[in-house]
Amino acid sequence: IKSSEVQLIQCLLAYKNELQKAAQLYSPSIIAHYLLQVAKAFNRLYNDVSILKAVDANERAFRLHLSALTAETIQHGLGLLGVNSPARM
Repeated sequence: IKSSEVQLIQCLLAYKNELQKAAQLYSPSIIAHYLLQVAKAFNRLYNDVSILKAVDANERAFRLHLSALTAETIQHGLGLLGVNSPARM
């Protein structure tokens, strides 16, 4: 597992805590900042490893699943902020 994958996983795991912090402080900017960090972590992953062209099928499936979780997290967070996200990028 690559360090960029670990960083993205750690970032995604922080979502619940970031939502709680934003709610407690009545600060939607916390969610916006968090989503920016997720996007940056995914960009590092995307530049670091091959997702669709991974040689190992398990690696490819893992990275595709990680990509889907990232998309779901960003979409959910943007929805909370009242921002429509594109269906596909």
